[in-house]
Amino acid sequence: MAQRGMTLIEVILAIVILSVAVTADLTLLAQVGHDSVRSEVMVRATGLGQGLMEQILSKRYDELLEITGGNWSTLGLDLGEIPGDVSTFDDVDDFNGFSETLTGSLAGFTRSVQVYYLFPVLADSIPYVPPPAALLQGWWEGQTAWAEALSNINPVTRYNGNIKLIAVTVAHPATGVSLVFYGLATTLNSQGFPIEGIPNG
Repeated sequence: MAQRGMTLIEVILAIVILSVAVTADLTLLAQVGHDSVRSEVMVRATGLGQGLMEQILSKRYDELLEITGGNWSTLGLDLGEIPGDVSTFDDVDDFNGFSETLTGSLAGFTRSVQVYYLFPVLADSIPYVPPPAALLQGWWEGQTAWAEALSNINPVTRYNGNIKLIAVTVAHPATGVSLVFYGLATTLNSQGFPIEGIPNG
């Protein structure tokens, strides 16, 4: 019996089928690689956000409470503190407006901080700037522990500007990762609230 070879049409058809299969495999491998990189970036971003939040919450609530006997200033740096030099920051709100672009093995990551009084300061002449609605929504969404923690605070403390909401944002623009970590600091607990660093995003 004579052997029959493949026709040109059969060869072309086989090449087309193989190229479709190889393209699908390569697309799948590229997606797996992208997901793996994104997962690693998210793990590093979580560590960076939680680390900065812990550093902030280790500071006292407001240095001016001790100096003025109970009044505090607007949020931000006080006398003797250097912008961008966290070693000179000695209270929670010194970090307000802080941002940095990391280098070395952490190149590509950025971190920024916003601090707000959660409620108006009634005993002072500081203009109240409420946290942005989007920030509050992200902070509050599904966080029954936050609501429970706030309900345990004395109403005088709660409504006299004695709670600061801290938002730490860690981003890695190349991968589209952006996480926000939230913390609370109160005059009752200079170490901040135990519920902290809840990622959102």
